[in-house]
Amino acid sequence: MFEKVPAWSPINTLIVSFVCGVLFCLPAIAAAQERVVSYQTTASIQPDSSVQLTERIAYDFDSNLKRGIYRDIDTVKKLDGKSYRLEISDVLVVDDTGNPYEVEILNRREDVRLNIGGDTPRWTGVTVFEISYTIDGILVFNEDNDALLLDAVGFDWGVPIVESGATVLLPATVDENELVYECFVGQPGSTNPCDDVQVGAHTVATRSTASQVNQLTFAHNSNLGNGAGMTIGVTFPKGLVTETQPIEIKPIPDVFIAWLILSLLPLVLAVPHFYRKAKTKLLLPIVRQYDAPADVALYEAGLILKHTYSTKHLAAQIISLAQRGYLKIVHYQKQKFFFFKESGYLYVQLRPGTDLPEFERTLLEELTAAKFTITNTAALEAISVDHTIPDEIANNIKSAVAVTQVKKLQNKFAKPFERLSKLARTNSVQNGVFVEDFTVARLSAVFSLFRYLLLSAGSLVLLYTVLKLFYSERSFETITLVTVGTCIVSAALIAIIGLLIYQLPNLSQKGVAAKEHLLGLKQYMEVAEKERMDFHFDPEKNPELFEKLLPYAVLLGMQKRWIKHLDKLDHQPNWYHSSSGQQFSATSLNSVVSSMNSSTSSSSTGAGSAGGGFGGGGGGSR
Repeated sequence: MFEKVPAWSPINTLIVSFVCGVLFCLPAIAAAQERVVSYQTTASIQPDSSVQLTERIAYDFDSNLKRGIYRDIDTVKKLDGKSYRLEISDVLVVDDTGNPYEVEILNRREDVRLNIGGDTPRWTGVTVFEISYTIDGILVFNEDNDALLLDAVGFDWGVPIVESGATVLLPATVDENELVYECFVGQPGSTNPCDDVQVGAHTVATRSTASQVNQLTFAHNSNLGNGAGMTIGVTFPKGLVTETQPIEIKPIPDVFIAWLILSLLPLVLAVPHFYRKAKTKLLLPIVRQYDAPADVALYEAGLILKHTYSTKHLAAQIISLAQRGYLKIVHYQKQKFFFFKESGYLYVQLRPGTDLPEFERTLLEELTAAKFTITNTAALEAISVDHTIPDEIANNIKSAVAVTQVKKLQNKFAKPFERLSKLARTNSVQNGVFVEDFTVARLSAVFSLFRYLLLSAGSLVLLYTVLKLFYSERSFETITLVTVGTCIVSAALIAIIGLLIYQLPNLSQKGVAAKEHLLGLKQYMEVAEKERMDFHFDPEKNPELFEKLLPYAVLLGMQKRWIKHLDKLDHQPNWYHSSSGQQFSATSLNSVVSSMNSSTSSSSTGAGSAGGGFGGGGGGSR
């Protein structure tokens, strides 16, 4: 009763989908087909051996709206294994009524690109572009005759060319029997002849007697197709043009490439030289240490580790001063409006620093300079949100030598910091931590580097002087990539040497011993909690030791790992107070350190076949 319906296989679905897709896309493809309707080239050979070329291109944009076309004109002629430079000049592009187009000329390595039509899409349908220019160096001078080999229609057009032709105009009339001419069409390498060749007023097939002519016309009425072109060759007798020597692009011998690479040798040798100069010989293995080094100051420890004085070192120094009773660090939160609060820090100076070493005394003076301080009364008001201010804190502020509001330091402490950094370096040298002055050591190294650079630069200058004397400018392009690579490697070597110079001056024996101690202390701070073997050295059981080493934890960049134990310690340092009741913790310490980072940043308001000719190139719509 019911017939069985055959199963619909997936392959049938695929076939139907494909057919539907093709049918859907065909109208769009047909509507957007671009082509060159006509491409006619006129080559007028001049007595001075230049050639004036005019290309009349009727380009069909169809329904597309485009900015115009581009035309690539080859500027390198390759003949008998050599390359010669072609000079392009007097470029003009007009429409079929003689009105000029807007043209952008881009000189590239082996061609000149003409962007024709401007930047606004306004061209559609069939549009005529008449491109004229003069080209020097394109003629070939043989022993018995001269010749023009020209890709009259270039091979790099990406659209079909329906009709094409070329006309060659000689500078004078000659007996047509003295002319040899060829025309090939198709893909590069093709030997298919053109449809028609006309010499003077006669075609090749109809002429009966020789005559005096000065014009040859080549025509091809069949579609060339994508990537096809037309090449013509015309040989004419000597004496019609002045023979000129084209500019040869000589390949640069490998010996010059080797010379270029060897110019790096002085810089390569400079790396181990500066490495030996900057290297600090440490006693290995590093022995774990459980206390701070006794014979170097905190600021000297920072210089020993990093060869620079940073804001991290400054924060560590402030904590150290607070631990020793010269400062109290007070955190406050002040109601601004609604639910918004202002949070900040005060440095309360509890006693003068006259008994401190020069560096710490200077630091204290810079921190408490008048432009950074507030009155004692204003300081009490700042923490007035706390209605139960401990008497000790209130008395500290009332009797304070000075009170610094940390936010006043922001973006204004850069110059004082630079002075402190310079003083730290000077004192470290005077105290025998380094063998020589920072500035002297680094300037000496820079002058030494300059000598290495002179050797490299001198070699390069000599190389390019020789190339300039014996090779054309275009020849330099053959070593462009090697030159760029050499410059990149040179920059990398100089950067490495700069980092090594930054490690100068060398540490003295005292400085080396202190560095070994500090690295041993860092080892102790890095060790996992379960690996602590000695009860005495565990900060969880000995908070006083933890507090003593806190500045060194900041100095060594270990504060995040080190202060994770704070949450487990029932110990609050007496040099810190928070008006909001905030306990001293990892967050508190990070806030103190980061506040100094923002303080020291300075603000600023900063023709044997088709394709055997020269010229040619291609183009397309844009």
